[in-house]
Amino acid sequence: MSSNSLLFSINNEGKVYALSTSGSCWREFMYLGLEFKTLSAVPHFLWAVGGDRQIYLHVHGLEIPIRVKEESYENERWLPLEGFSGRLLPTDRYQFSSQDGTKDRSIECIRLPSMAWQWEGDWQLELALDGQPLDHDGWTYAVDFPAQFGTVKQWKSCVRRRKWIRYRKFSAMNSWCAIAPLHKDPTQEPFIDITIGGNQIPYASPGTLSVWSITAQGRVMYRVGVSTTSPEGLKWINVSIPPNCDIKQISVGPTGLVWALLWSGRAIVRKGINKDCLTGEAWLEVKSPTETKLTTVSVGFNAVWAVSSDSRVWFRKGIEGNAVGHSETAAIGNGWLEINGNMIHISVGINDQVFAIGESNKGVYWRSGITPAELTGKRWRMVQANMQLSRTSSSASIISSASNPKHHSLGLLNENTIELKTNINLRNSWEESHSAPIENTLPLKPSKELRPKKNVNVENIDLTGKSYETTLKNPRAWSPVRSVGSVVGMEAQPDSDSSVFDVDSGMYFDEEVSQTAWGTCDATWTFIEAGACSIDTIQVPHWFSDSKNAHNSDITAKWRSQILDCLKSRNSFNIDLSNFGLAIEEKGWTRSCEARLVSDNNICEDSILSLYWHAVENAGTLSVFQPDGTIKFILNLGEITSITSSSEPGCPRITLTIPNQSQRIIKVQFISEMEQEEWFSVLIDISSQINGLSGKPSTNSIWIVTSYGDVLNWDPTPAQCNMDKNGKYVKEFQVFGIGGSDGIHPMTDTQTYCIYENQRWNPLSGYTSTGLPTDRYMWSDVTGKHKRTREHTKLLSRHWHWISEWMVDYNTPGGVDNEGWQYATDFPAPYHGKKVFTDCVRRRRWYRKAQIVTEGPWIRAGSTALLDISLWANDKTVSVWAITLAGEAIYRTGVTATTPVGLHWEHVNSPHTFVSISICNSVIWAVGRKGELYYREGVSTENPGGINWKLIESPKCAFTFNPKAATGTKLVSLTNSAAWVVLMNGVIAVRTDVSIHQLEGKQWKYLTDCELPFKHVSCMDQEVWAVQNDGTLHRRVGVTAHNAVGIAWQLVHCGPLVHVSARGCNA
Repeated sequence: MSSNSLLFSINNEGKVYALSTSGSCWREFMYLGLEFKTLSAVPHFLWAVGGDRQIYLHVHGLEIPIRVKEESYENERWLPLEGFSGRLLPTDRYQFSSQDGTKDRSIECIRLPSMAWQWEGDWQLELALDGQPLDHDGWTYAVDFPAQFGTVKQWKSCVRRRKWIRYRKFSAMNSWCAIAPLHKDPTQEPFIDITIGGNQIPYASPGTLSVWSITAQGRVMYRVGVSTTSPEGLKWINVSIPPNCDIKQISVGPTGLVWALLWSGRAIVRKGINKDCLTGEAWLEVKSPTETKLTTVSVGFNAVWAVSSDSRVWFRKGIEGNAVGHSETAAIGNGWLEINGNMIHISVGINDQVFAIGESNKGVYWRSGITPAELTGKRWRMVQANMQLSRTSSSASIISSASNPKHHSLGLLNENTIELKTNINLRNSWEESHSAPIENTLPLKPSKELRPKKNVNVENIDLTGKSYETTLKNPRAWSPVRSVGSVVGMEAQPDSDSSVFDVDSGMYFDEEVSQTAWGTCDATWTFIEAGACSIDTIQVPHWFSDSKNAHNSDITAKWRSQILDCLKSRNSFNIDLSNFGLAIEEKGWTRSCEARLVSDNNICEDSILSLYWHAVENAGTLSVFQPDGTIKFILNLGEITSITSSSEPGCPRITLTIPNQSQRIIKVQFISEMEQEEWFSVLIDISSQINGLSGKPSTNSIWIVTSYGDVLNWDPTPAQCNMDKNGKYVKEFQVFGIGGSDGIHPMTDTQTYCIYENQRWNPLSGYTSTGLPTDRYMWSDVTGKHKRTREHTKLLSRHWHWISEWMVDYNTPGGVDNEGWQYATDFPAPYHGKKVFTDCVRRRRWYRKAQIVTEGPWIRAGSTALLDISLWANDKTVSVWAITLAGEAIYRTGVTATTPVGLHWEHVNSPHTFVSISICNSVIWAVGRKGELYYREGVSTENPGGINWKLIESPKCAFTFNPKAATGTKLVSLTNSAAWVVLMNGVIAVRTDVSIHQLEGKQWKYLTDCELPFKHVSCMDQEVWAVQNDGTLHRRVGVTAHNAVGIAWQLVHCGPLVHVSARGCNA
């Protein structure tokens, strides 16, 4: 199930249900004895108003836990009599400070934000600086504060510092978490509505979220500090509203746009919301449709939908999400448009998809046909899905034994289930920024440790705000929910309190628990929320059918297979065809077109291509003629070893590799993309027939990725390389020949186009787009050597489409000012975000996103974005380790030959951040973000995550291709006896004698027999393949058990390539 794409709803009993886009059944959230009134969601984060009119948070579906790294720098100064001491000068920084020394970061004052967090271990020293190991005490030295710190103490080192780190993790996953009320008495000012959005505010920092709420007194509150790494936020602040405005409902869209409805039926809109002012500047009034009052409003990206008191549906025209921060017209629109249908509630989801609740039957409806060009859609389609019923639900009584024989009586299921209950009494108290998870008051499936019948006595607990008084027999083991990290003053310990740190109970009922059942009854819905629901308009979820009885439309049903078998047998006649002549004479066929040959220096020459193919003889030729008909050359198709697409924007091209010819590479440019794709498909099919390539690739295959993102498969047996026609545009991959489920699946991919606007300072006019004759282009790429403009930027092919407009990138590395500019003394030089008087040039980055929708035999494994991945397998197990974009190490559980996707990702706690990882035979190496190397201790079948990371001696090679290149390691690839690493300067180093008994290896050897640096390497057993910086693919020959570094490099493919994987090669 794709847990990050969920449709939420509340029924007439106040219970919360979720419907996954990959499923077909409503599943009920665990009932806590608390009904909910309203809720609002973005992917993974759900905020709700409970029946007690307080705010609750639910974080769910995250494969990687929310972890925050706390840092504190301990500073000391050298004193003549004492040596280094914590007694600093009055003008010095704090003894424990932030990195820049401006903030006090005393370790004893750094505490958990709330009881929903827990510490991952104690404070520890970071024992590496820029990839170089430090002493056991972790000190770095400098002349004074602030200065460049180094690893070696010198005679002039007057100050030193060391870095203390500690991780905290959000532990209230998959459970409701109470947000602190506004007053000590929660009933003094209850809440009536809540909304969350702002996850796509233009130019805002990644992870930014906006939470708004309405109180019973009509006040508008904004939650400060909410983000994906701080889901609870910090505190509530009041946002003033115009006089005589009594607000009853509020909605915030992905771009931060806020609409609110008054009890009078009018609407007001918050203007000026942008990345620098998330709460906006002022309110604008919007009139309601003629002769009616609005009761519900929902804001999307480029759309606002509303429902009026007479159940009519309204669409607001003219909303432009990317411009709402600076344009009042884009925020308020320009008119109402009535949409057919009668609804009582409406919600706009991802991609402006709309869901609503019908007036008559209280069913859920989806507005089909909504596209960026047609935001109003075409018609309403009813969502028809089975419903999970709990014993606490009144709807459970409608299921009869006749209609559902599987459940004759809900009361007879699992009678002896152990009940775990805890009562919590809330007093008149509060904690300003603390949030508390809510106790589960229903019987739960007991954990394995609690299966034996033991008396579990937990006494009443009174939460008294700032001082939590508890009377427990084992207070350290108590927690309101098992996933909760701590109570104020008492931290739960993972090593001793196993009951606290069991697997989370989850966001749904366990299917084995007695109080659950499945029913096909008609639910009465009162609230719908689509903010976390992403609908593929091409392949819609299995929620819809033409009739209410068509729930079992499974294409794999037995009766369907029987019908197909009967149809096949009907046409199986034994007819002797020997006396009949051939209807079509078996001769070859030809295909011709006009094209251009592209030379190495990118000069095009007009020509005519003629392809001849004879299927019976399994042979063919490719003839190239000049425009006057003169033959230029004739090529035997059997000599082609590689067929790749090398198209550039506006230039559809195909590249053929013929190693036995004097001209090893032939690049052909076609008139249109359609013609290029047809020729590309025909040439691949012919080449596959000539070389006998069919079915799945052999186990000796090498997989490579071109610079255009295409996946190629190289089979050394027939020495043939073809592009995987069903491939996806990818960056890197590793493949094992372990099988998997067949079938073609839809896929999407995005690409970001970036260009730079450059300006030079002029004494008379300031910064202008007129530069010096020697300057770079005023609109260029990052290097400044190539001209790039927004108007002339083209998509890679016709299969891509734009999904955004050109926007300024406010997250450019190095920092930017309020307009996105970053400054430097000259081109090129280090850029910074704050202008100084010596800055003579400036630049800013513009970006635009494009998307491709395709399909292929790829199955998505989770929703976590990865930076690197490594696989290893034997006859029994398959191990998969990866690095996330945040630099965290994770491994995949449940990966087998029959289930190659696995189950889920498990996070590995680590104080380090990584960029590359490799695994072989339970040996795991990783490359740190600053170029350091680590190996993982304690990895076994019983403990697949290992124990801890150990630092490895860094390779030190005197030979280098670029003396100015940084030192350190870039990536690593392991074999059974060695580790191959690519250094940042492009040199390849080999660590010998690596084994399960000697994880760190023995010594380094360096390869200096190459003319160009390398950018990637992959190895398996004695097969070593690498990609050089020019994109050529090489194979290392002579690698044996006694000669780990081999003899020489052999050129295999001329590229251009970016990635290679030899992990499927068992030769």
